[in-house]
Amino acid sequence: MPLIRNVVAVHRLREVSCIYGFTRFEPAPTIEDDIEEVRLAVSGAPLAETLDWLPAIEQFGEGIFIHIDPAIVEQWLSKPEVAVRGNQLLVGFDSGRAASRDVV
Repeated sequence: MPLIRNVVAVHRLREVSCIYGFTRFEPAPTIEDDIEEVRLAVSGAPLAETLDWLPAIEQFGEGIFIHIDPAIVEQWLSKPEVAVRGNQLLVGFDSGRAASRDVV
């Protein structure tokens, strides 16, 4: 398959998830926002007044890494029907986000 460049078995996979705060009214940053600035974009409630640790979970496992050829993806993205569908999805996303802002 020309789409896949390489498949690699990953024998030791590590994932760490951490909670740094929470909010019920404001969603996390969207894909167009800078993910590194998540602390500034979400006005969540702190977990404590003086925080010197964070609750986290560490998981181990195994998996498969699939390297997809970026040139094939770019070629697919340049198709007119894909661009039309992408625009439809963005319009729906933007209207949903605007509606959720109106609720608050």
